[in-house]
Amino acid sequence: DGFHMAGGKTVKISEESFKQSKQRFHVEDQYEVPKFEGFKTAGGKSVKVSEKSLQKAKQLLDVENQYEAPRFEGFQTAGGKPVKVSEASLKKAKQLLDFEELNGTNKCN
Repeated sequence: DGFHMAGGKTVKISEESFKQSKQRFHVEDQYEVPKFEGFKTAGGKSVKVSEKSLQKAKQLLDVENQYEAPRFEGFQTAGGKPVKVSEASLKKAKQLLDFEELNGTNKCN
């Protein structure tokens, strides 16, 4: 049924753009990702990594998944004072963003 924007509007994609996309993906499918065989020195010698080091690395990398983003509570000044935004301003901003989405860099053809 084609592509749609978040707001439900249909995105038209030219036949030429569609062909180019298919060609790009086909080229990428031809490359084989080499199998990871562990870490090596510049001279090509294997480097042994202890299980303890692997566990510590996994914990450090997993911190990102444990982070909970703070809840958005509105705009505020650098001093922390709340900035009130009127409904009319919010509506105008939404209209501008919707227009940018339709006519901006997200264009697919």
